Amino acid sequence: MHVDVIRSGDAVPKEGQLLSTYIVNERIAIDAGVLGTMVPSDAQDRVSDIFLSHCHMDHVTSLPFFLEQRDPNNGTVPTIYAHESCIDALKKFFFNDLIWPDLVRIHQEENIQFCQFEQLGVESPVSCHDVQVTPVQLSHTVPTYGFLLSDSTSVVGFVSDTEYSTSWMETLNRLPRLDCLFLECTFPNRLKWLAEKAKHMTPQDIERFARDWQGAMPRVIINHTKPSLLEEVRDELQTALGDTIEMVATGRQYVIE
Repeated sequence: MHVDVIRSGDAVPKEGQLLSTYIVNERIAIDAGVLGTMVPSDAQDRVSDIFLSHCHMDHVTSLPFFLEQRDPNNGTVPTIYAHESCIDALKKFFFNDLIWPDLVRIHQEENIQFCQFEQLGVESPVSCHDVQVTPVQLSHTVPTYGFLLSDSTSVVGFVSDTEYSTSWMETLNRLPRLDCLFLECTFPNRLKWLAEKAKHMTPQDIERFARDWQGAMPRVIINHTKPSLLEEVRDELQTALGDTIEMVATGRQYVIE
């Protein structure tokens, strides 16, 4: 499986993620924070399925730009998969003829379809482009999914945004196989109070994850660290766990086998 981690922009260090987008096997996007702004147009054209973890801005903000750059008459309509509440939020706050044109209204009036929305269910897999995508319930301030992606060669997990939860941890531990996990760690330990309020994780939570993991540890790639706090989080993780984890590098393709 090929996972391209898209850069957040020129002002953000490569190991920091201000906005989140991954492209899997050139065809599937996980989140759309920078899908419509930091991905070349020819690569955007190859993306046909977008799985949104939740409705927060850093995960959806470039979605209108992605849709704007596609030709609605070319016969390829992107499918946007998300929790019901995320779809409702996009229609209410984005595609509402105030922030952005109402794409549903345009479809009804002109029979021109820019995208289609599909509601996801917890642990109900979706198959596309020879990849099975399974949503996992996370614990965040709004309904949020993590995703497990499996193909003929590998199984990759994406867990962001969430606080530590025995629920999703147990789901991961039940897997017969997990080759790689992109795992969030947003704040340093001194900001644990803020992490608790925002329902994110700190290096102490990653230590707990490592203690609770059963069996051989998958490759763990830390993501979603606030760029301004990157060095502090990295140092705390290195002190606690050494080389058992790594920090994500944006602008890079990871090959998971």
